[in-house]
Amino acid sequence: MNNSNILFQDLRNRYQKMKKIISNEEYIKWIENFNTIYPNFFNSELLKIPKDMSKQDQEKIKMMNIFYCAVEQYADENNIEPIQIENKSFYLIEYNDKGYEVGIKTGLQTFFYSKKIEIKDKNFFINFDNIKNNRKQKVKKLRGI
Repeated sequence: MNNSNILFQDLRNRYQKMKKIISNEEYIKWIENFNTIYPNFFNSELLKIPKDMSKQDQEKIKMMNIFYCAVEQYADENNIEPIQIENKSFYLIEYNDKGYEVGIKTGLQTFFYSKKIEIKDKNFFINFDNIKNNRKQKVKKLRGI
């Protein structure tokens, strides 16, 4: 297999993982439960895993980049710009009337994260059901950030 075939296969596998992670509520439910225990978690924290963290949680953390990329693709298709503050780029997701900031932080290294946040106005949030069902949605753009 030549390099272009390998690259194509890698891209195809990544795309399939992205579609799978948003095709049902398994991963977002995991985020909901996980962020109850760890309200502001970066995947870089895998380097110092709490002793009581399950192998399943560790595997799900490794998938944060796939979830972020899937949300980012949905947002691109719906002309929803990420919120950018300093070295962070993120989207606000609403699921089960709870808010989550799902993003990427760059610097010397790149980290993906999820953070539970308060919903003050749902018009600024992407509804996860719309992502899952690939329904169009408009989101208000935050100003002054």
